[in-house]
Formats: sequence, structure tokens, C-alpha cells
Amino acid sequence: MIEKDDLQTETRPKILQAATKAFAEKGLAGARVDHIAREAGINKAMIYYHFSSKENLYQEVINSQIDKLGTFIDKLVDTEADLESSLKKLSDMYNNILGSDIYFRKILLHELASGGMFLMQAIFSLIYDRGIPAKMQKKLSEGVQSGRLRVIDTRHAMISFVGMNLFYLIMAPIFNSILEINDAEQFRHQRPEQIVDLFLHGIEAR
Repeated sequence: MIEKDDLQTETRPKILQAATKAFAEKGLAGARVDHIAREAGINKAMIYYHFSSKENLYQEVINSQIDKLGTFIDKLVDTEADLESSLKKLSDMYNNILGSDIYFRKILLHELASGGMFLMQAIFSLIYDRGIPAKMQKKLSEGVQSGRLRVIDTRHAMISFVGMNLFYLIMAPIFNSILEINDAEQFRHQRPEQIVDLFLHGIEAR
């Protein structure tokens, strides 16, 4: 006999999986709860039981991905790994999360087009509140103090690094067409190493 707690444990991931696909295809406004319920193979009432509203479900879909990124970055910046190694691992993580998950890429585009309120909430609660930006700035500042990096505004450096990672992953179909990138999968796997090389040569001491 399946216990009630076991049913809840099985149901929640099914809802999130179906919701991720629906929000990617239709956005928050266009996705319908009854369609998500059918895709998950459950009664619509179960969605409201677990998440209370479509908006809460949408926030949880975004949170689940941002939390993976936040947890990874938090562990990474707490290690003794050198800056280049840390940046490479971070770039790999962006590539793995966004490069292989076409649904979440589409959700990010929907979010950016609508003002990013839900994404901002996820970043603040799952990244900013952990002190991750401050830890990353500290790692860059240590590079400046050691003489390896030139004097830079670490805020600009962080934004630039994130942008270098995200921009291609989000806009890949357009860039692949314009730049005639025929082997997109191979090109995507080359990106982390290329990004770190370009980024570090831009901020290294001259």
C-alpha cells in the first residue's frame, strides 16, 4: 500500500516537470492549470494543494533551477580552488543547466520579456541572501590584491562574466544561423573554456 506521503513525493516532481514544459511553451499568462494537470496525470486540485496558485507554481519552477545554480556557486566560492579553475567550473555549470534544458531557456526568455519579477525573486532569495555575490567579489578582489588581476570594478567584471555565459545560451538559434555555426553542440561545449580565456585575458594585469 502506498502511503499518503509517498504519493505527495511522487506527485510534486510530476507537476513541476509538466509545468516547466507548459510555461516554456506558453509563458505564465498562456499556460493553463488544467493542461498542466493532464500532462502530469493528476487532478487539477492537486496542483492547488501543492502550490496554491499558478503563480506560485511558476515561481517554484524558476526557483528549482536557480537553487541548483546557487548551491553550486556557494560550494564553489567556499573552496580553495584558484580563480581560473573556479570560473571554468562556473561556466560549465551555466552551460549544463541552460545548454541542455531548452524549456528553462524559453522560460528565461519569457521572464526577461515580461520584466523578470519572478526571476528576480528567485535570485534574491536563493543567491543574494546566501551572500554569493559578495563571495564572488571577494575572490576577484583577492586576484587584484595578489597582482594577477589589474584594478577593476568587480561589479562590472561579474556582470560581464555572467553575460558572456548566458547570452549565447539564450540566443543560440539566432547566433547559430547568423554565424553559420553548423555543429552547435560541439560549439556549445567549447564555450566555457573560450569564455574563461577571453574573460581572464580582459582583466589580467598588463
